[in-house]
Amino acid sequence: MRWAAALVALAACDPRAHVGSCADDLDGAWRDGAGRRWAILDHRGSARALELFPMFDDSAAAPGGVTAAPRRIDARPSDGGLAGQVGRRFMLRAAVCEARAPFQIAACHDDALDVVTSDPAAPTGFAPCAWPRAATVRAERWHRD
Repeated sequence: MRWAAALVALAACDPRAHVGSCADDLDGAWRDGAGRRWAILDHRGSARALELFPMFDDSAAAPGGVTAAPRRIDARPSDGGLAGQVGRRFMLRAAVCEARAPFQIAACHDDALDVVTSDPAAPTGFAPCAWPRAATVRAERWHRD
């Protein structure tokens, strides 16, 4: 019986906070719908902000010698969840274009996040930056890693 009590005590020491709502601490590693890992930095001061960074090779296939930087996601509280933008920098020699696409954490429950996101598209032209039509939006469920 002692070992059962020890097991319960050990489980209670899990350093990851349980997520039951979007008001909870989301800091830590998460896996997206494709199994890729993301780091979430949850700045919980008076003006809460989230920063999300890929923990995998986030290279993007871009045509004609264009280099794509890894994505960066910024989000702040919004109606019932957190909303912001996915950003990606595209470079062609000295020319730089900053692409943006919508991002939302629509719900947080059972140690999972319901995410609505899209990937910023590569520009169709530089200097000035020209963009293709809007990116396709998709829904995913992310789980605490």
